[in-house]
Amino acid sequence: MRVAVGGIIHPRWTVAPYLEAMHKLQAGPHTIVPCWVADGEVAGANAYLVDDRPRYNRETADTETLRQTYERLGTMRNMLAQIALGLDCEALLSVDSDIIVPETLLVELAEANHPWVGALVPNSPTNRRVWNVFHYMEMDGLCQHFEPVGVGADGVEWPRYGAWHCDPRDTMMVRDLAVGAVALYSREILLRARWHSNGRGHQEDLGFAADAFAAGYRAAYVPVVCEHLTVARATHA
Repeated sequence: MRVAVGGIIHPRWTVAPYLEAMHKLQAGPHTIVPCWVADGEVAGANAYLVDDRPRYNRETADTETLRQTYERLGTMRNMLAQIALGLDCEALLSVDSDIIVPETLLVELAEANHPWVGALVPNSPTNRRVWNVFHYMEMDGLCQHFEPVGVGADGVEWPRYGAWHCDPRDTMMVRDLAVGAVALYSREILLRARWHSNGRGHQEDLGFAADAFAAGYRAAYVPVVCEHLTVARATHA
């Protein structure tokens, strides 16, 4: 499989270790095509976006500023997808530029054989329920977090293997997951869904989920935990 591999690069301290990890990715039976969009002048990118909308940051802001921020991020993610499609790739592996992934990530995600599948990234230094994979509430366009991985009372990690299409502890096995930050997107879903915010200032990943769900797609994840550098720094601050 021909896979575009890259992401959105923001000018921050995480870029050097991020790029080092990305360049170490094993291709396995696949062909890796580097694919980057840079948010400003950052080494290692072959495309740039310049506009006057607010840039991404983790600070709380008013609804309109958030909407503009996430629309800007959505524009860059859509650029990345269009580059991947233009390079005749069958899939896009997108990894945010503050995340360190294992060398085997591409192979493990591809083996899931799913059009929209991610690895795991903790998004909070204190809340074990807040990850990059979440329940997408299709009726109201919101997300609901859950704990996708953990250690049981017997000391054994769960889930242990495979691709999961639902919360492993959900006895109803409801398939309503969405995922961002570290994900493999098939060409077919990139042609059916776009990243965008909405009038309530919600993240662009929720806009993508809305499009994907409307087209009949649901996400899956593999129990591979990546290192989130900015969250890890907050933990040790």
